[in-house]
Amino acid sequence: MAVLTAPLLALTGRLLALGRPTPLRLLAGRGLTAQADRLGAPLAVLALTLAVVLTAARQWTGHPGTAEMLPAAEGVLLVGCAAVAVVFRLIEIRAARREVTGDLLRLGTAPGLLVGAVALRTVAAGTVLLATGGLTALLAAGALTT
Repeated sequence: MAVLTAPLLALTGRLLALGRPTPLRLLAGRGLTAQADRLGAPLAVLALTLAVVLTAARQWTGHPGTAEMLPAAEGVLLVGCAAVAVVFRLIEIRAARREVTGDLLRLGTAPGLLVGAVALRTVAAGTVLLATGGLTALLAAGALTT
């Protein structure tokens, strides 16, 4: 499921810009489609890490006496590293889009429209992340229970 994150992000961006989109949907959809390849891998790793850590935590809490401090610290470290990778990728994407954003502002685009496009992209990417992460968690839970 994690491998499908980037293509699903691109598909979601195309769906946002489908038909006769408003300027908000068009900016958000085109931006998400353009960023899908760069953002897909770190989001997939984050979703996979969260799914595995949550599934492992559920497994440990289901068996009394098996929860130890070291696996909990390892889980926090794994999730933290994946989250930092996503943050750095977002900073890299923002720096790459800085010139385009400046050009749009000089052409008279309302700043609220740009903020709305970022918010819509975030919601769309979060939805894809929940879908792929949830399916990954279900697969991991199934593997641990068998």
